[in-house]
Amino acid sequence: MQPRLYVAIFVYLGSYLPLSLILLVQEYDFDAPSLPFCKIWQNASSCYIPFSNSKAALSFVILCFSAFLVTLFILMTIKGSNKIKIIESKHIPADLINYVFPYVVSFMSLDYKGTGKMIGFLIFLIWMFLVTYKSGQLMLNPLLIIFGWRLYEIKYQYLGGTNIHSGRALSDDELQPNVTYSKNDIQDILTIKQRSV
Repeated sequence: MQPRLYVAIFVYLGSYLPLSLILLVQEYDFDAPSLPFCKIWQNASSCYIPFSNSKAALSFVILCFSAFLVTLFILMTIKGSNKIKIIESKHIPADLINYVFPYVVSFMSLDYKGTGKMIGFLIFLIWMFLVTYKSGQLMLNPLLIIFGWRLYEIKYQYLGGTNIHSGRALSDDELQPNVTYSKNDIQDILTIKQRSV
């Protein structure tokens, strides 16, 4: 199943929540704690937001955080449409190289003031999204590891079938051989949430 484009964009943006936080910290004015506390209810015009480009920096964090919440919601609500029996499973580490490139870029003097740099960075992220989406690797989000999701290489059979299939599966359960699970397909990745009874 190929996810709709807007869902794919949310899943992709959610994976860059840590990057948005890194860029936010780089925009922070570390002299701000020495300023007097802002009482927004008394005089909002005298308040100082301690970021060089607060609208852009905070917007990117809010966008990525919201997108990550949507990703978690999608994974929590997706129901397995087919029952499979695992023949063999092997945990494999997620492909981190595609995920790491933008973080390296963020430390190469990238900030929200440099319009040319930001446009170049956006083009890079769009290009990475297209490659990730078209290659069927969208759900390989290393940030999901924190929430207990793991990537497996599996061999499996459909219940009642005799053919053995192989593929990669993303699961929040430790996949065991000779156990029946419910699965769904998102791009080239099976999502397996729970054991079937």
